[in-house]
Amino acid sequence: MLTEYTQLIKAWVIIQKDFQTAEHDKQDDMTTRLARRGMDSTIFFLLKNAVDDHRVIHLFPLVMALGTTRPLKQLAKGIFFLVEATRAEYNARKQLLALDRLHKRQALMSRKMLEEVRYKQLFLEQEKQHRALVEDIEAKIEELDGEIFDAKEEGRTHQRYMRKISELQFAPALVASTSSSWLKRASCTC
Repeated sequence: MLTEYTQLIKAWVIIQKDFQTAEHDKQDDMTTRLARRGMDSTIFFLLKNAVDDHRVIHLFPLVMALGTTRPLKQLAKGIFFLVEATRAEYNARKQLLALDRLHKRQALMSRKMLEEVRYKQLFLEQEKQHRALVEDIEAKIEELDGEIFDAKEEGRTHQRYMRKISELQFAPALVASTSSSWLKRASCTC
């Protein structure tokens, strides 16, 4: 009986999850949708109510009421099935919680993997932008170095021209002074 009840609970859980995710038959009524999945609507809703309700059986008052006398066979059978049903319900609830935790864990793992993929994509994009910026900066540095070299070369050329100009400026006076002293010497010898 316990395994049949557990199997019924498992089927109910599968159908319940299928209801939450199915998109194709939303317009049909519940009875039709349940019949299509092979479950009676009465059983489905009884299970839903049983799972949603939290029942606790306190056997101590029952045992105290019976005292030391043995209960009637029918009463003992009823108590046994009540305890078994409660235990089966507890086990079913435990399995439902385990399935729910597993479902949530898988959803979280899926989300984690998605975030890792997004992170890698963003990292690759940022790395590509970084490389492009570094290459652009290096190109500008090379261009600036070229401009500095050209400016220095232009400065050297300017200095050479200035030296030549100053040499030419002072050279005629030097030539004139040398030629006048030569003329003086030449006139003295006469």
